[in-house]
Amino acid sequence: MTEPMPVFSDYEPNFLFKSGHFSTIYPYLFRQVDIKYDRERIKTQDGDFIDLDRSLVGGEYCVILAHGLEGSSQSTYALGSAKAYNAIGWDVIVTNSRGCSGEPNLLYRSYHSGFTEDLGLTIDHVASHYNYKAIVLVGFSMGGNIVLKYGGEVGANLHPNVAGLVAVSAPCDLHAASNKISTTGNILYQKRFMNSLKKKLHQKRQFEECTYSAEELDRATGFLEIDNMYTAPAHGFKDALDYWKTCSSKQFIDNIRQKTLIISAQNDPFYTEECHPVKEAEANENVKLILTKYGGHVGFPLFGEDIYWHEQQIQRFLQQIG
Repeated sequence: MTEPMPVFSDYEPNFLFKSGHFSTIYPYLFRQVDIKYDRERIKTQDGDFIDLDRSLVGGEYCVILAHGLEGSSQSTYALGSAKAYNAIGWDVIVTNSRGCSGEPNLLYRSYHSGFTEDLGLTIDHVASHYNYKAIVLVGFSMGGNIVLKYGGEVGANLHPNVAGLVAVSAPCDLHAASNKISTTGNILYQKRFMNSLKKKLHQKRQFEECTYSAEELDRATGFLEIDNMYTAPAHGFKDALDYWKTCSSKQFIDNIRQKTLIISAQNDPFYTEECHPVKEAEANENVKLILTKYGGHVGFPLFGEDIYWHEQQIQRFLQQIG
């Protein structure tokens, strides 16, 4: 018999928000946040670029925010987070994954759920070009997986300016998450991801490295096909299974040496029980896992309040640092 997961009961939403699907969709459809960014472009060593969108309030501390799959600095959760962190005096710099800032990237490869290279470059850039007392990395969904993986990869060698890590609704087991989102109940989410990815991957056919045809791409219906067709070969993995196994952040949590907060919901429609790193968090004193009963995927809305529940938790985490 499986032991029950720990549940943090502070998040008790109203009836409608007890639905994982409703909590997931509501912010996307109804939340409006007005944030004016200014953009900075940095070059990568491989001849590409990353666009950083900044919401600066003259703070002494900074959040570097990593968005989710096919998201950007304009994603509702990124805008809401920028507003919440700015409200307590923190600057926010959102790193747009390659090809996600509104302009195609320059290379055949782009980004994936374990692509930590650009996060490391962004940290080095911010630490060397700004005068912050401390930096905290905050990642959502795919970005949360990247933040946790990066923290475990570098371990004690994490940049000294980075004082903490936060991951919200991170798919810590990519194989399990990919299987779950392919189920019938998640067909609308999967279709949305597929439409966005296919549009970009049709553009990638101009590169000589491309081995898939337009017809093959059009026939693809899920992440297994997309990751076998593009993600794995473009980024040096044997196949989708190798990519998922190699990049799942769960296996890296044991080596995280910095103060870390993980927030996830049991009723996240994208994830199975394996996606929540309960044992891994319990085994590492640096990691706190808040696993709620409700919340959906990057949801956690509070009806009638501008700042959502997870944003309030992260505000507290940041205030403990600065």
